[in-house]
Amino acid sequence: MSQFYNPFNFVPLNDNPNTSHDVAYETIASGESHITHQLWQPNALSGAIFISITNHSDLIVGGEREEQENNEKSVKFFKSHVNGRLDKPNQLAIPANSLRGTIASVAETISDSAMRVLADEKYSVRPPVSPQRAFNALGIVVNTDQGLQLKPLTLSTMQERGDPVFHQYEDKGEGEDVRKECFYQRTDYWEDFLPVYVNVHKSRNNLFTQLDVENRCYHGSETNPKFVFVRDKTSQTSVEDELDKDVYRGVGSLKVDEIKTNKGSIYLLKGRELNDRNINSFYGTEEKFIEHVDRENLTASEFTRYIVFTKSDLKNVKDDLCDTKKYELLIPFDQDKIDNTTAFPIEPEAIARMNRILETTNPDKFVPRNWLNVKKDSRKVEAGDIYYFKWRGRETISELSYSQIWRSEVVNQSLHGIVQASGNKRYLPWGSAQRKANDSLLTPAEALFGVVEDRETDKNNVDDGKALASRVRFYDAVCLQSGLEAYSYSLTLDSPKPPSPSLYLHKPNGQGVGKADAVEGPFHINGRKRYIQHNKASEGEVNTGTDSMLSNVERLHSSTTPNFGFWIEFDNLSQDELSLLLLSTGSKQSGNENPFYHQIGMGKPYGFGKSELDVLTVLLKEPQQRYLNLSDAPSYSQVLSGYEPNKAQLSILKTLNKAIELPALSTFLSNTQMNVSSQTLRHTSNPLVNPVALVQVSALADESQFEGKEIGYPMPSPSTPDSKIFDWFGHNEENKQRLDNPRNKKPVTAEYQFLGKLPKDGSVKPLTKMKKPLKK
Repeated sequence: MSQFYNPFNFVPLNDNPNTSHDVAYETIASGESHITHQLWQPNALSGAIFISITNHSDLIVGGEREEQENNEKSVKFFKSHVNGRLDKPNQLAIPANSLRGTIASVAETISDSAMRVLADEKYSVRPPVSPQRAFNALGIVVNTDQGLQLKPLTLSTMQERGDPVFHQYEDKGEGEDVRKECFYQRTDYWEDFLPVYVNVHKSRNNLFTQLDVENRCYHGSETNPKFVFVRDKTSQTSVEDELDKDVYRGVGSLKVDEIKTNKGSIYLLKGRELNDRNINSFYGTEEKFIEHVDRENLTASEFTRYIVFTKSDLKNVKDDLCDTKKYELLIPFDQDKIDNTTAFPIEPEAIARMNRILETTNPDKFVPRNWLNVKKDSRKVEAGDIYYFKWRGRETISELSYSQIWRSEVVNQSLHGIVQASGNKRYLPWGSAQRKANDSLLTPAEALFGVVEDRETDKNNVDDGKALASRVRFYDAVCLQSGLEAYSYSLTLDSPKPPSPSLYLHKPNGQGVGKADAVEGPFHINGRKRYIQHNKASEGEVNTGTDSMLSNVERLHSSTTPNFGFWIEFDNLSQDELSLLLLSTGSKQSGNENPFYHQIGMGKPYGFGKSELDVLTVLLKEPQQRYLNLSDAPSYSQVLSGYEPNKAQLSILKTLNKAIELPALSTFLSNTQMNVSSQTLRHTSNPLVNPVALVQVSALADESQFEGKEIGYPMPSPSTPDSKIFDWFGHNEENKQRLDNPRNKKPVTAEYQFLGKLPKDGSVKPLTKMKKPLKK
């Protein structure tokens, strides 16, 4: 089997970081440290770094966005007026915040500092589940004197071996007893609790189209709701009788799934599937239905009233549901039946679990739009909600779900919780509740780039929010080439994210984490995400996905000479802090033994944005000399040793200065002789830098490591249906289940594939492509 490299990997968090250079916030606030903005520190360094950017692969930097008439998203290349001057042309540029994020992320990594930006995402996992064990019964939440309870609306899926013949009663040796899938019924007919599948998405002249049914999911709190009325009570089946797939004579047919096993077939009764033709039906309110039957001289009692339960009523349905969706559901909703159906208590933890999901997850992803209207954006379980559910015995509801294959909460629930549980709370952002910012020390990158305490991350914090301004200031990278243009290009940017913990987590012993492990734990995050450097994107690879995922973007072609230049101003840095900042640029100068390219902009998985940052020069200020006698001394009086510009760099500096018109740089360039500082940075022995992390960052940017194998997600070509996009991840999980099951005798197609913890030398192991595991 062939192998490939995943487009990204991770630099591990250091379990034993050097904390001797961390500094207390109170020390900074008291003025006892050089970390200040109030005055120039005599033994600190201030000045500016001038840098050129050569994009060695095509570059996409997002600017204005718009949606075209064909619904394709359009992303223009970023443009700006140089130094914000409106008298300057609006030209191609790279925003300062993008450059700051690019360099700061490396500084955080190689100095074992906290991740200053890390959202506390709540995680869940869709555990492997067989069709027999999926959520399959639907119920409606109701208010009772005992609080919120649930009334079942449909039967659970029923199983039979050998023949697709189903019974509501089973013989347990002591007489017949109602089956657990049916025990809550208060009805005489099967059809009162069988959901109805309507072929909506693959059939043009379907029932919904004929009736002009609105795409909205029913909610119990609606006033004057609309229903689907179907004349089908003339062919109902008594619960005393068996339900035979081959002889059922109802309107439509039974929907029965067959699962073939070594011991024969298992048949699953899912419900009914309506025949779209010759069905006497109506869609509208109860009042309009009565008018309809009177007008048509029909008998209302021969009709069944249904509610529409649809997951297509989502805000972003085109992005959130794959195009293989086939059915929508009609649920029998006879008011007498509802009134007489037992209401079962919902366990408090089941409600709390669903409330946590509602509070922490974007509702557009799974809550129907109509529900958002009637619930008024309420982020909690309420009466009128309809959920899939599971029982605990025959007494209480133990789980609620929005879909048949629902997601369980990941152990420790949130990203911050996972990091804290693994003993790495040092790396959480300043202000994180798990890090307890009131008592924590600032890590080197935080002290350099600044922090802001987000009060929302710790609502128990009664003190004023704390903040520290950055001592470095980035400016937009301006265009160095006249006539530089970006070209239009079609690219998949919004592809679905692979749902695989094997790419993001590892166990304490270094092994990969499967979906079942994510529910149980323990595990660690793989580290800080870095994209592999390459330039191998093909037309097929960049257009994987559906048309709705495509964006029309403007890209800049690769170059061998600098296209952009920018500068960074810094104040009151120690020599080691300035060294950390310069090492984070990846530039080759002055003792940096591990230079590397950065990736800037969009399309990183495809290899776009591979950019070389060249430090043209580092100019230093001598504030004491300049302000002592108020003379006309230049702003930049010295060049940092090892960063004297050569002839080519001087030429680029002049081109840059022509664009930005910086007086201090103009003065420096007009001098015929450079005053070189006697200070030399100790890059190779900088105590702020973890040399292992620096090697790993450099290794992930080393293209030679990845020669001979594909780099990309294991996804199909554009012609492959959406349902196949995540096949590799599904096959990988299936193989792991078989490998972990000592009783399993079914073959696997590959060992479990995972990224794991990156070795100290940064060498990346390839992953194996695999076929679907065989059933036998």
